[in-house]
Amino acid sequence: MGSKKRELGPYYIVGSIVLIVVSCIATVIFSLDYPVYMDDAYLKPHSVVDKNYNEIQISQAKFNEKYSVILENNHFSNDVNLSISITQKETNQPFDIKSKVLITRSFTNKFDIKPKSKFENGVLKIEPLKLDQDGKWQLKVELSDDEYSGFFGFDFFVNYKND
Repeated sequence: MGSKKRELGPYYIVGSIVLIVVSCIATVIFSLDYPVYMDDAYLKPHSVVDKNYNEIQISQAKFNEKYSVILENNHFSNDVNLSISITQKETNQPFDIKSKVLITRSFTNKFDIKPKSKFENGVLKIEPLKLDQDGKWQLKVELSDDEYSGFFGFDFFVNYKND
C-alpha cells in the first residue's frame, strides 16, 4: 500500500492570498465608518494651496520677518474673548491688517465657526463667543497686509465647568 505524500505549499499560498483579500475588504468596510475632514490650515481649498504652495510659504516667511503675532490668552472659563497682538518688528509706523478667522475643533469640522474680527491699535479682536463644548479648540487665522500673508494656528482651552 502506497501512501501519497501531499505537498502543503500550494495550500499555504492559496490560504495567504485569501487572507490578504479578506483583510483588504475588512479595511475598506471599517474605513467607511470614519469621515475624512479637510485640512484647513491655510483657510483655502486644497487645489489653491497645491497650486500656490511655494508662493504661500515665501509670503509666510516675509510676513514673519515683518510682524510678530501672539495670542494674548488661551484659557477661558466664561465667554471666549480672543485677541491677537500684532506688532511690526522694525518700525513703529501705523499699519493695517486684514484677517480671516476660523475657530474649530481638532479632528472635526462639525463645530467650525467663522466669527467677525476687527483690527485696531495693533490688536485683532475677535467677537466674543460662547462655545458648545469644553476642551481644546483651535484658532486659525490668515493675516494680510498690502504685500504679504501669514497663516497662524493657535490652541486654546475652554472650561465652563466650575470645579
